[in-house]
Amino acid sequence: MGTDKYDRDEFAACCKQHRFRWKKVCFEMGMSKAQFYNMKKEVFGNEFVPIPEGEQPKETPKVPENPKPKVEPKATGLGAAIEEMLKSGLLDEDKVREIAAEEAAKIPAREKIIVLEDNKQWEAPEGEVFFSWFETVLRKVKANVPALLIGPAGSGKSHGAKQISKALETRFTALSLTAGMSEAHMLGWLVPGEHGKVVFLTAEFVEFYENGGLFCLDELDAADPNVLLVINAAVANGELHIPHRVANPLAKRHDDFRLIACANTYGHGANREYQGRNALDAATLDRFIAGRVYVDYEPDKEALLPEMNPKVHDWGLKLRDKIAKRDLRRQISTRQLLDFSKLSRFGETREDWESSLVMDWNEDEKQAVGIA
Repeated sequence: MGTDKYDRDEFAACCKQHRFRWKKVCFEMGMSKAQFYNMKKEVFGNEFVPIPEGEQPKETPKVPENPKPKVEPKATGLGAAIEEMLKSGLLDEDKVREIAAEEAAKIPAREKIIVLEDNKQWEAPEGEVFFSWFETVLRKVKANVPALLIGPAGSGKSHGAKQISKALETRFTALSLTAGMSEAHMLGWLVPGEHGKVVFLTAEFVEFYENGGLFCLDELDAADPNVLLVINAAVANGELHIPHRVANPLAKRHDDFRLIACANTYGHGANREYQGRNALDAATLDRFIAGRVYVDYEPDKEALLPEMNPKVHDWGLKLRDKIAKRDLRRQISTRQLLDFSKLSRFGETREDWESSLVMDWNEDEKQAVGIA
């Protein structure tokens, strides 16, 4: 088993940090037990024997006159049993934490009571998990201010928009915007009808605009400029001109129409992670300034999701931390963790998750997060 790909200094520091516990060092470095012992021999030599924790020489403390006996608190019941198992080696600390996380995940999230207009209350379904930004966005949507959720991929933006519609007890739909989409996807199409006649087919956006409901514009920062012009007019004017609908070319905005847009960037153009994003013009950004909310991954909320496997979540959080520390252009999204959780119920293991995750990573990236 080769050890050439592992950095000697990093290995030495990791060993000292974890006091040569091979399981912890192997997990941190992403190596096998055999590789650990081979590399320990290479780095520290045959004669090096680390002093186990608790056996380091200590100075003999001075005993004060008439010392008071020190009473150590003793665990009782389940706590005492766990303590004895830890001492005997039947359990280790990581295993205890894993069991605790699994049990905590079985506890359903508390119901959430949302107060709407006129003191009307909406009681969320049992087990529904809300991210910390939910009520902020709800407040903006209730005030009829177009909301713009900005954040990384798979952080729950679209899901949160759908939860908003449930709280408002209104219908919901979403449309993903692309650079190749024409304004007809927002307004409607002229299509062949009977007897050679051409008829107008209304787009879903217009139908919601005129009859009410919550419409979610996903991937706003990937939209075609012509589509953005339609959105600008619909948001600002309270009415929308539809030239191909000759019989009724002016659409009036319904009092109950609400709009949420989602984006991965602030609309200033492509960045390192989202290179296919467009810069939004000032007119579009102006319409969403008051409604902007940043949405990020929230580990404490992710852990409460009923579909989340605690083992997958713990694995994902450790990878996220390594990615952040090493400034890698990679993400571990909430969506990814939920997908891996589904696969775990069909027998996939950590090795399977890692194989799928790093399939297109280079060797330096894999080594940085400890995946061989």
